[in-house]
Amino acid sequence: MDSLPSDLFLSLERPIMSKKIAFLVFAAVTSVLFGLPAVASAGEWELDNSDATFQVTKVNSMTLRAANGDVVICTELSGTGTYLSKTTGIITLDWSGCIENTFGTKCQSGATAGTVTLTNKTFHNVIIGEPVSDGATPIGLLLTIDNASHAGGSPDVTFSCAGGLLSVKLTGNGVIGELESPNCGTAGTTFNLNFEPATPTSSLQKYRQITTTGTMYDLVSDIPSGGDSTSTSSLQETMQLHFAGSVTPTCS
Repeated sequence: MDSLPSDLFLSLERPIMSKKIAFLVFAAVTSVLFGLPAVASAGEWELDNSDATFQVTKVNSMTLRAANGDVVICTELSGTGTYLSKTTGIITLDWSGCIENTFGTKCQSGATAGTVTLTNKTFHNVIIGEPVSDGATPIGLLLTIDNASHAGGSPDVTFSCAGGLLSVKLTGNGVIGELESPNCGTAGTTFNLNFEPATPTSSLQKYRQITTTGTMYDLVSDIPSGGDSTSTSSLQETMQLHFAGSVTPTCS
């Protein structure tokens, strides 16, 4: 895609003039982590099929928003994932149509302009809240960058924009998305995975803790060419995980 619709960035609250562009993501999203602390079993949910595979498709465009106001938007998404156990797996995500909003230039992590790829990144099944009134338990996925043991996975996520004049490295300790459906004990073949900021324009995620206690997880952008340019950032996107056969999340 050569350009985004002309009215896409009109919805942003203000034009961003900073040269410290926080193009991150993808972490996903997206998320992202060096040395992930062990997740206690009480904070995990299990998938009944420990070697299940899935395809990833988009529901809407992806928006990455940094605390300094910088924004990156990607319009397309595809990907694949594989469970290595009942609680952990690896995922590859390919975003395309990626443009930063300060200069309107394309961003890329490889040879293709506008495309950012996360390869073989680790994810963990996590419980993100107490059971609600209908008895459903809020569950999600914690996406990290800690995947040194997986062949083909890079130790970090970097990409550039503006023809290589700007480079971005994603850091932070992870990003959490909510698995909206189906919930624990309900079989299904398609899961909605929703990454959502705390508020529509927030640079913090809605979910930042496992079982609402302990470590706070953040996605951070680091722009080496911009000096001291780290900025907490949020990922906003809903994607779908499509399994070949029916699988069931279990929370106890």
